Amino acid sequence: MQLMQREIPFPSAPFQKFIERIVKHDFDVFRRALKAINAQAPDETINHAVLCVTGQMGAYTFHPPGFLRLCSSDLKYTEEECRNIARSIVHFVVSGLQAVGDKS
Repeated sequence: MQLMQREIPFPSAPFQKFIERIVKHDFDVFRRALKAINAQAPDETINHAVLCVTGQMGAYTFHPPGFLRLCSSDLKYTEEECRNIARSIVHFVVSGLQAVGDKS
């Protein structure tokens, strides 16, 4: 994680290749999965949803646990809590994508 945090603002050539080969592929797979939730959602909305999910995941991945405990003193990284966090993220994004169709 420390390496990723150093590379993100000033990516080296090897890191850029990593992004192109691995991360971009995973984003494309994720984008298709989200599009399957609501095929009518505009591509821009799908892209925003991908960034929304990865941003939420990044909050738990890149922030030190001590920082997160300052924000929520009852947060514990048990397996059950991690599953609950994942469910919350999924519910948030799926509900949002379904609501896009409701506005049409």
